[in-house]
Amino acid sequence: MGNDSDFIAKLPNQIQLEATFIYNKKSNNKVNHQSNNYLDLGLSPQRKTMMADATNYGERFLTDVTGKILTNEPLIVLHETVISAKAAIGFFQTQHLNDANQASYHALIDHKGTIIYIVPPEKRAFGAANSIFKSSLGEESVQTNPKLPSSVNNFSYHISLESPISGENDDEKHTGYTEAQYYSLAWLIYQFKIPDERITTHRFVDRTGKRKDPRSFSNENLFKLLHSLKKECSSSIATGSELNSKLNTVLPLS
Repeated sequence: MGNDSDFIAKLPNQIQLEATFIYNKKSNNKVNHQSNNYLDLGLSPQRKTMMADATNYGERFLTDVTGKILTNEPLIVLHETVISAKAAIGFFQTQHLNDANQASYHALIDHKGTIIYIVPPEKRAFGAANSIFKSSLGEESVQTNPKLPSSVNNFSYHISLESPISGENDDEKHTGYTEAQYYSLAWLIYQFKIPDERITTHRFVDRTGKRKDPRSFSNENLFKLLHSLKKECSSSIATGSELNSKLNTVLPLS
């Protein structure tokens, strides 16, 4: 049994507002994003909506296949596309009736730092099949389909970075991500108010040992920006220009 409001209720008011604003029930096309409290600081990245086909995402469940009530806290899982953002979105917007071909992220960040919303946060994106999150709370994984392995999808928000051209292959490393991508990623994660220890990667949660993404990712860059956002945005007297200046000293923004 799915419940859209249950997952959203666990998120802070900020991301609830963002979610309401982004996904207009009347249209699957782009929505104009111009207002919420954090945006008033003048720090928000460009955002747009390009919804996935309904076959590529589903409901979040309140219970697993055995009827056990689920109480997992939200988890953020980071990915990379390996292909271009355009190609990835095209795949997600294509109808896939075969379970094996169904896939999606909640959001994708392109080279320029534009955040592209693909699946509403209250829905379950199909971003990490056959996966488990190991934490101080133990091993977390939820089976919602008796025909498929358990995964972290039911309690995860999946964010992918567009791979550089040098990463459109199976190599272990590539040239990395743009400064704009790191900033937008930090901004998006900040909206959730999720503890650092519940930010992970596809590589870390994957059970198969085949997933390597996001390759060449700098945790240092992300957390410097994220912690700076948390610190500076806790001060109500800081202006947007002041915050931009301070963030620029942490990681120069393009």
